[in-house]
Amino acid sequence: MSEELPQKEDKEQVAIDFINYLQKNKKQRRFSEVRKKIKESEEEGEKIDKWLCETIELNQFRKSKS
Repeated sequence: MSEELPQKEDKEQVAIDFINYLQKNKKQRRFSEVRKKIKESEEEGEKIDKWLCETIELNQFRKSKS
């Protein structure tokens, strides 16, 4: 495991960029669909960090409040 994990700030920026990408391309999805995709990936043995889904949901909630 020579590859370093991204810092929390980097992960948050990735999630923000991902939200912006989805909105820009009008492909924003319901979080239940994102969670379903993560669950399917985990069942297939792939490792997906939950920080992405959680951070996207948090940022979306903040946007909806403003």
